[in-house]
Amino acid sequence: MKSQPLRILRMTDVEDRTGLGRTTIVELERQGMFPRRVPLTRATAGYVESEVADWIEGRKRLRDANNVLIFAEK
Repeated sequence: MKSQPLRILRMTDVEDRTGLGRTTIVELERQGMFPRRVPLTRATAGYVESEVADWIEGRKRLRDANNVLIFAEK
């Protein structure tokens, strides 16, 4: 089976896909609870699409298994 090429998402794409805001995404990433950014240039970074999709799927599995939401501590 042929694997899909990696695709990089910019922050606005990640916000759209997750429904989270920029500050929340960065905070979750800082806490190790969200995929890490990939540096693209000195001034830009993005997220690997498949890692973001896996994170979303993981949240869904967590919901289905526990019937609760787990939030990052502040």
